[in-house]
Amino acid sequence: MLTFDFSGRVVIVTGAARGVGRVMVHAFAGAGAHVVAADRDEPGLTETCAAWAGLSVLPPAARATGERAPAVGERVVQVTADISTAEGANAIVGAAIEKFGRLDVCVNNAAVAPHAALLEERVEVWDRVYAVNCRGTFLMTQAAARAMIAGQRGGRDKSSVSHDHASDDASPPLLLGDESGRGFGPLAGGRIINFSSGVSQRGTAGAAAYASSRAAVESFSRVAAIELAPYNILVNTVSPGLIDTQPKPLPPLMAENLSKRIPNLPLARPGESEEVASLVMFLASDASGYISGAVINIDGASSVGTRFSGSVVDVDPRYDWVTGKERS
Repeated sequence: MLTFDFSGRVVIVTGAARGVGRVMVHAFAGAGAHVVAADRDEPGLTETCAAWAGLSVLPPAARATGERAPAVGERVVQVTADISTAEGANAIVGAAIEKFGRLDVCVNNAAVAPHAALLEERVEVWDRVYAVNCRGTFLMTQAAARAMIAGQRGGRDKSSVSHDHASDDASPPLLLGDESGRGFGPLAGGRIINFSSGVSQRGTAGAAAYASSRAAVESFSRVAAIELAPYNILVNTVSPGLIDTQPKPLPPLMAENLSKRIPNLPLARPGESEEVASLVMFLASDASGYISGAVINIDGASSVGTRFSGSVVDVDPRYDWVTGKERS
């Protein structure tokens, strides 16, 4: 199993009140990061952060040896805010800067997914879905990128990277600018990880607003990856399939639908929140330094097919001349 060390890194996770967001908060905090957990659901957010209340991040050496050492700051800070507003997005990013002095990783996980038939879709619901899923992702990406650029180094903590040449640390900062050599500022860095969904790739009844909003996030993230690349800010999109985040116990109709759907998935099971968190942590790590602009499916192959029966039967005689098959 892969393990990650995010000691000294500052990570924002939105949609942190439940499900995948909650698991990501625990995963990043457990790996040593300072985490800003954000959601509009204050009770759910408080439940997510309760495990880290009063805990601080220890320096890497102390965590490795178990020795007692001075803490270096709060581990998890919660912010109740609405990402669909500029005020909400700025409050979340501002909390990271105010509490920890920088921002390295922004995981834009928050989304809403109400379902309705196309002919019954209400305009106000459609607009709310787009306000959270699209405008919220845009506002968080913009605010996070501005903070990363202002911080001049964002998500790449050079102190944790080993260098082959001692002179690397003495190199002047790379400047962005025109051919005259006038720089616009030091090269910054960071990771922005947005969320889409497998429904963005196929027609799914009842998901007109949600599916199209997720497709819009994918397109937006590609543009962001291009525009932010000069600042060494990498932007990627995670596209989950069916993940086991449903309420327990399952409502009867949901249970019935899942009992029919799951056996037809290629792996015949839903994904786990921890599996999504592992992918996000990889994209947030130095190991993903040449990945940007990608949409990465984590769906157990459900976007490309259904459960394989285990046998292949050739019923088409037209190509027997190719295979040499003789039929009786």
